Amino acid sequence: MQQSVTYSRNHVFERAAVQDERAILQAAMDRSMGQATYSQVRHEFEQRVMRGEFRAVEQTDGRAAPQYTTAEMIRMEKDIVGRCSAATSAALVIPMLVSPYLRIATEDRHPELSPAQRSAAQ
Repeated sequence: MQQSVTYSRNHVFERAAVQDERAILQAAMDRSMGQATYSQVRHEFEQRVMRGEFRAVEQTDGRAAPQYTTAEMIRMEKDIVGRCSAATSAALVIPMLVSPYLRIATEDRHPELSPAQRSAAQ
């Protein structure tokens, strides 16, 4: 039954960071192939919630069942936000590749550039 819940966690969170409790339990039951009862799967899931592996998400859209994410999803999302913030901060201090004079002269020599191309050059 532990393997069923582990499979369920890995499977249902492949494409979304938040999942309905029913989807998590259903995948675990499907994976157990009748080897575990609903009560056993539910108990294992609740134990993992208590240990912090699954984290309840505040419901905002009137869904019937509770929704969960995982500690790993939270870690990955924080990592992504951190990388994006670092990249944005780094971009602010990188000097221009060419001088403003050269950029303007190049744009003037190429009037065929579209507005999008001019924006990209800037």
